[in-house]
Amino acid sequence: MSTFKGKMFEYKFLSIDRFDDENLAPSPDARAFFLSHCHSDHMEGLDSRAFVDYLKISGSKLYTHEITMHLLMFDPRYIHLENFIVPLKTFTPYTIDLAPKNSLMVTLLPAGHCPGSVM
Repeated sequence: MSTFKGKMFEYKFLSIDRFDDENLAPSPDARAFFLSHCHSDHMEGLDSRAFVDYLKISGSKLYTHEITMHLLMFDPRYIHLENFIVPLKTFTPYTIDLAPKNSLMVTLLPAGHCPGSVM
């Protein structure tokens, strides 16, 4: 079981591997969500109605490796997230728009933990 609550001190506008509680609070807004891999201890709240409602209202997206996205789409608990998932490739820099005039450069690196796992 993971004790990580999803927020990094330096990047409070991101939520990583946690999709519940303070990660859905209006302040500070989570502008982007990241899933590192498909293990249940990294997917807390991912199947919740509260999470999908937050994505709809905020316009936020869930970023993950393309293999992880395909794994999610094979599980009926996550099919409702399909329109909110942005699949990414490893070793490719991506600019993610967070808010007007704010963006973040992200490059996924393979973690080697399981198929689709990244850091």
